[in-house]
Amino acid sequence: PGVAARQSGPAALAADCRACPLLHACGGGHYAHRHRAGSGFRHPSVYCADQQRFLHHVAAALARATGTGPARDPTTAGEGGTR
Repeated sequence: PGVAARQSGPAALAADCRACPLLHACGGGHYAHRHRAGSGFRHPSVYCADQQRFLHHVAAALARATGTGPARDPTTAGEGGTR
């Protein structure tokens, strides 16, 4: 069943993951990190919030470096300046 779930792609993910604009980048996270005792693997990764912050940070850094976007990452606003 685990292999079949991994081969099902986005259909095997939690609704929150399928609706997330970052799904193309994280793919729903590592399979084992989505497990919850008693309810299986159809959950966001336990690292979802960290992955989102990292991906937003990288996108903002690339935008700054290439001159194509905002000068600051909105996910780090209020944390001591630009990154």
